[in-house]
Amino acid sequence: MKLRQQIQLYDFGGKVFPQATEVEQAVIGTFMLESDCYLNNPINPEYFYKEEHKKICETIQEMTRQSRKIDLLTVTMRLKEKGLLEEIGGPLYITQCTSMVASAFHISQHILIIKEKYFRREMIRMSHELMSSSFDESTELQESIESAQSIFMKILSDEENYVRSFDQVALDISVKMDENFKNESNTGLLTGLRKLDEFSYGLQLSDLVLIAAETSHGKTTLAINISAYAAKNNHPTAYYSLEMNSMQLCARILAAETGISSKRILYQKIFSEELTQVDSGITRLQGIPMYFDDKCSSNISKICASIRKMVLKYGIEEVVIDYLQLITGDKSQGREEEVGQNARILKNLAKELNIVVVLLSQLRRADDHVPTMNRLRASGQIEEASDTVILLWIPEIEGITYLKKGDGREVDMSGKADIIVAKGRNIGTMNFTVNCNREINKMWNEDEPRLVGKYHDPNRTTEPGEKNIDDRPF
Repeated sequence: MKLRQQIQLYDFGGKVFPQATEVEQAVIGTFMLESDCYLNNPINPEYFYKEEHKKICETIQEMTRQSRKIDLLTVTMRLKEKGLLEEIGGPLYITQCTSMVASAFHISQHILIIKEKYFRREMIRMSHELMSSSFDESTELQESIESAQSIFMKILSDEENYVRSFDQVALDISVKMDENFKNESNTGLLTGLRKLDEFSYGLQLSDLVLIAAETSHGKTTLAINISAYAAKNNHPTAYYSLEMNSMQLCARILAAETGISSKRILYQKIFSEELTQVDSGITRLQGIPMYFDDKCSSNISKICASIRKMVLKYGIEEVVIDYLQLITGDKSQGREEEVGQNARILKNLAKELNIVVVLLSQLRRADDHVPTMNRLRASGQIEEASDTVILLWIPEIEGITYLKKGDGREVDMSGKADIIVAKGRNIGTMNFTVNCNREINKMWNEDEPRLVGKYHDPNRTTEPGEKNIDDRPF
């Protein structure tokens, strides 16, 4: 239904729809007076309010695609050939449009005005659609909310800007290389794991990064460490856990920060200096832009709706979802297809919103515990959707103390985790080792000191000065 047909259904109290018809005339006239003006300043014909202007712009767009010359005479002739000339007001109206042109210098500003009026009209249309669906109780509430978010994101992102020429993109690459040369900085969001950051230059916006491991092999620990590091460096981060609530997640972050296990922080009476240590950790982390949505369900549509809301409200740059096999989607398909489709949806969302999506995934168990991509549980399509696949395992859990590396070295893996970048669409592959303390949910660089201190002594039973062992706080 056309917009002007739709508005007849509503009472606007005599208010006029947002429009700038004289500006529209000037833009149309400039296209016909200045050679290649439309080519250098393309605009979607739907942005125009008047149907006459839409038809003229559609004709100019068509002629540009056919590499035909654009001027007053050629456009007039083409409109006549299409039987549209009289509908738009004849040659006289074409001339009126060109007479509105004062200068082509401000064409880009005039186009922005037209776009703004169009977006305001779209918001009005959307509001009335939402109002109608809200009155219709047969429509799911979540469906209406997702529809609103989708339309707002479309308006904010101005999707036509995604269509760009090689020359435009190549110019951006040149600017980016110049910035990298001057700043010598990483181009993505750092993880805090030096070998990975030096190799990948950080996690890149618009990428889907998959972290996969068997159960209890540290994928949540790695994800929490990466997301907390990003937040501590002022990159807004959202964490979605389908297994834990926000309090449990924050306790794990504090455990990595303080060296006191999350189990003790949440469920046990801790010693006085440990309490001071946790309070200090909370103070150090206070204000980091990290967000959790406890109300979000496991449904893929609701997760995406929540992420869109987070991006709009908090400027989220990195999203962690723990984990893929718990997400539900289109159940009319087989389970493998459902999981693969969910991964593709999240990849598309990362690209659309220009954020990093870190997605955790289970690996199938195998006799050979070294993880491989063919062990991705439930779907072989996950690999295709991912830009980077990080496989993780802790040899100690499998009773392996020494691990033979590709260069023939045997490495002592006590208190360590093995990380394999098995796929890097734009970076390649690698393998490295990190220190790992499962009890305090922390992984850190291999050349940094082990975290064993006075705040984590499993044999300790009393506060300083306590004499009665039966009064211990356990």
